[in-house]
Amino acid sequence: MKKTFFIIVLLAGMLTAMADTAPYIGFRHKLLNTDNGLPTNYITTMVQDNLGYIWMATTNGLARYDGYGVQTYRHEDKGNELLLRNRIRNLYMNPNGLMLIRLQHDQYSCYDTNRQRFVDFTGGQYDMQASYRECQFMKNGDTWLWSKLTGALRIRYQTGGDISARLLSESGGELTSNDITFISEDVAGTVWIGTVKGLYAMRGDLLTCANSNEAFNFTITMPQGQYFTNADGVLYRAGKDGRLQQMTHLKEQMREKAGIWGLVRKGDRLVVVTNRVTYELDLATRQLSVCQDIQAPQGRVKHDNRDNTYITDANGKVWYIDRQTGRVLSIQAYSPEQLTQVQEAPAAS
Repeated sequence: MKKTFFIIVLLAGMLTAMADTAPYIGFRHKLLNTDNGLPTNYITTMVQDNLGYIWMATTNGLARYDGYGVQTYRHEDKGNELLLRNRIRNLYMNPNGLMLIRLQHDQYSCYDTNRQRFVDFTGGQYDMQASYRECQFMKNGDTWLWSKLTGALRIRYQTGGDISARLLSESGGELTSNDITFISEDVAGTVWIGTVKGLYAMRGDLLTCANSNEAFNFTITMPQGQYFTNADGVLYRAGKDGRLQQMTHLKEQMREKAGIWGLVRKGDRLVVVTNRVTYELDLATRQLSVCQDIQAPQGRVKHDNRDNTYITDANGKVWYIDRQTGRVLSIQAYSPEQLTQVQEAPAAS
């Protein structure tokens, strides 16, 4: 019998106290659904562009809401051929006006909100149907796409709307592996590319190899510089000349054997999330100790648009870390008891 599980996820927020004398704020609302323009009622994500339009990703095309009505975009419609599929998983809005559209099978399409049309995000240079798992924007406006199979694609939006692209890959000779683990920008604007067989730095259009044989899995920007960990738990820091300096061996300092799940900035200290214990590293002494205010075994690390950090664990707890001050706040979004109340629903007959 086919089994269906229903999981209820409670998203809890931290609210400031509100006095009884607070002024009344009126809200207007409008229900958008298939009755008034949406291509389907299943919406996967929403973003807003520089003109104020709300874009909605759905399982049956792209929708734009202007405050009055909904305009839909589907692959089969005239002029929308560059929207490769109608099933959309996510939207990424670059401040420069390019909206990257993540489709089924990790393919991408691109809509230029400035010129109001779909465009070839490769600049006509590469295969638009290649798969990329991740999308990230840099301070200079560049967009990067990457995956474990294809390598890394840099997309540059030129003045006037022209697009140029550069693919870094094993077949092109730029990388020793197409398996990209991270792409990150440091405070100086250098883009660091981690792979399972090496670490690379890109300054402008110049790509250099910092390490050609180790597997790198995480990176973090700290006030002291850019730090990296390899698969063995060795912590490196990039010097001003771009060369790697070994700082310490994290796993050798851990009180029990564990795998690293993520790195988090907490002020001027480095938090190391593992599948067992969460640690804190004093970068001055290079000493690792158990973190007193965060314990998130197998914690999932996410960052907001200001690079503050959220860590969630399997027991429904969420930690918020202010990257500048290191202040930590935590909430119990849902209790472990609530998790045990998830019921198995009978299969439909």
